Amino acid sequence: MPLSMMRNNEESVIAELRGTSELKKRLNDLGFVKGSKVKVIQGSKKGSIIVKVLDSKLVINLSVAQNIIVA
Repeated sequence: MPLSMMRNNEESVIAELRGTSELKKRLNDLGFVKGSKVKVIQGSKKGSIIVKVLDSKLVINLSVAQNIIVA
């Protein structure tokens, strides 16, 4: 399921990154690596969401979150 569909305070593991090679590289640089834990701090059905990955809290756009597949 895409990260964008997770609910607040839900935690999961990154299974796959989709999108262009530039997007995948950028996500990897931010800590979105296959096998890493990710937690939604504050979600939204439009706009952006706040997530915790590794030891960082990040705000990402929902269109980007659609490309992060979690299991």
